[in-house]
Amino acid sequence: MRRVGLPIDNVSRIVVRIYWVKRHQIAEAHGEKMLDRQGDVGARRPRVLIIEDEVLIAQCLEELVCSLGLGVAAIAHNLPSARKAIGTCRFDVALVDLRLGSELTTEIVDVLQERGTPTAFVTGYDRALEPRHSAMPFLQKPFTDGQLRAVLEGLVGPLQTDQGCAGNSKSASA
Repeated sequence: MRRVGLPIDNVSRIVVRIYWVKRHQIAEAHGEKMLDRQGDVGARRPRVLIIEDEVLIAQCLEELVCSLGLGVAAIAHNLPSARKAIGTCRFDVALVDLRLGSELTTEIVDVLQERGTPTAFVTGYDRALEPRHSAMPFLQKPFTDGQLRAVLEGLVGPLQTDQGCAGNSKSASA
């Protein structure tokens, strides 16, 4: 494969643009309109807030969540963007990595628990780091589609697959 002489910033912008164009095409094919983070759909399917620092893992989670018939409200890659997403986005459930870079997400999880938001850890750790979070659903990376489905069904009930994404999931990272 031949390397193109574009700086990484330009390549990243091109990849992101292609990704969003493809998302719009998929949504239109399913008769849905792409929505902003504050958007709503008539018979709204549950929307997921993804808090994950690794971009590729976050994108994989987004695709899997959408393939399971759920919407993605936002993707947050760090604590400030997670706080912003919690304060500004409409979501029904959250998937949270235990660690974003060098920072733990315990405060974010505490806020989600206080709000009564069904939340599951999706992490490389083998257990919750805080005893108060030990009863939360836990999905250890790497995981299968079936394992993610089981965790989400435990949070929101039975899922209908192959419906595409119910909303726009612009990244909330700053």
